[in-house]
Amino acid sequence: MGDSSLYNAGKYGDGQTTQDLWVLVGVLGTALAACVLPTVGGPAVVAGITVVTELNVRSPDPWDRGADSWNDVSDLFTQIKNRAVQLSSDVDGLWADRGAEAFKGFMEGHIEPALQALSTAATAMKSMCNSMWWSLVTVLTGYITLTAGALVACGVAYASGPFTPAVQWAIIGAWAAAAVAAIGVFITFAQGLWASGESINDALSELTNMFEEKAGRLNTETLTLPQQIQVRISEPTNWAKE
Repeated sequence: MGDSSLYNAGKYGDGQTTQDLWVLVGVLGTALAACVLPTVGGPAVVAGITVVTELNVRSPDPWDRGADSWNDVSDLFTQIKNRAVQLSSDVDGLWADRGAEAFKGFMEGHIEPALQALSTAATAMKSMCNSMWWSLVTVLTGYITLTAGALVACGVAYASGPFTPAVQWAIIGAWAAAAVAAIGVFITFAQGLWASGESINDALSELTNMFEEKAGRLNTETLTLPQQIQVRISEPTNWAKE
């Protein structure tokens, strides 16, 4: 069964834990299907929902670690922004003409807001990862508990004698509704995180495009900065390192 790189590889790969969950869901589903044999169609319903659940269930652990990483990303962009503000202030004492005004306007009007937006977006991603972790833990616990309860209830339903199939169908119906709701939670959160990841990529592309668009447009002929400061300004990727 395939899975995304978030679970199979990389620093936060957690494929084994997810596969263990697949086994657990499969075992519970198989036991429940066997228990509702008197309903005739019950095992097929249980098997179908179990398969769909296995296709969507995921370990919550990578999301917990992912939240820590997004927090680091947010801190990094905040540091870069603060460094950009400091460098802009340093220029004030060394460069004073229309080129300097244009440079400062570019930094304050484009770069600094973009870096702040990226930091804010990363913080939002951290919050979403935390929410995903809590939701997955809650839903997984609820699903496993409910399935185990349904298994016991269907076993007890054999005491109903001729009414066993009807009682078991009622149990299956309640279990199926809860299982479908759990699957919906998995899918909804995954889609939300994917969309947020796209917004981060778009913001990074916009920042890169701004540098490319403005490159060469500022009049720096009167700029006489020390070489060290010139290098620091020309390499924004290193701002957070100093």
